[in-house]
Amino acid sequence: TQIAQPGGTMFVSNTDTLVAQIGGATQDVKRYNDGTSDWLLFSMANRFAATKIGMTKSVVGEILVPGYIERITTVTYGGKPYALLSMGNKGIGVVDMANPLGMTYLRTMTVAYAYGPVSYVDGGGNLVADALFTGTSGAVNDLLVDTKGTATDESDDELLIANGDFGIQKTKLSNLMGAAAVDGALAIDGAQRFTLKYAGENPWGAPQSLKMHSDGRLYAALGFIGIAIYDPVDLARLGFYNLYTDTSTREDWFGYPMRKPGD
Repeated sequence: TQIAQPGGTMFVSNTDTLVAQIGGATQDVKRYNDGTSDWLLFSMANRFAATKIGMTKSVVGEILVPGYIERITTVTYGGKPYALLSMGNKGIGVVDMANPLGMTYLRTMTVAYAYGPVSYVDGGGNLVADALFTGTSGAVNDLLVDTKGTATDESDDELLIANGDFGIQKTKLSNLMGAAAVDGALAIDGAQRFTLKYAGENPWGAPQSLKMHSDGRLYAALGFIGIAIYDPVDLARLGFYNLYTDTSTREDWFGYPMRKPGD
């Protein structure tokens, strides 16, 4: 819509109008360029799809994968493009994106974890002391590639994993992308950071997403625990923010006294 006004013409878009919708149960979308064209990568539950971005509808290529797709991460390894799919407890899916309309699912890698001892109170009010937790398939909520290598040598590139059953784990990208990699358990050979906190038997603080800031620090969304900031080298915590413990805000729905900042 064009509206004439002193000094020129103002253009107003119809922001309240749905222009188009692609799929349903879409958890994540990602813009991807294959060197020639821009593509939209998107998920529909356990369907992974790609279509060219444009003003007219284009052909959609899609595949079915073993789990519900939480996040899509694109990466180039060995000069070839791939999509890494965060599939919750199903693990990590690796997709060859050399041909977006004929993408190929390569492998599924699970992520193990172990932590403890942890003491908590169960639903019946009983103290459970020094509990140990282990698992072979942690919930992969997000992936982040920390590019430390070069375009022709990714041997130093690292993969950061938001494991919802543990915290943040780090490993070499080559452990996931190496030619010998097949379905199975992903080797974790880097730093790990346990982020869960217990008030009862169900912990809070599972990492939901990861983002690397331009200042070189790693930010993690930890649900009700807030946002935590880490050193991506050793995953040492550098800071945090939690709305519910921020004394400069008045967000307590029940009128309780505001709490002081703290863990």
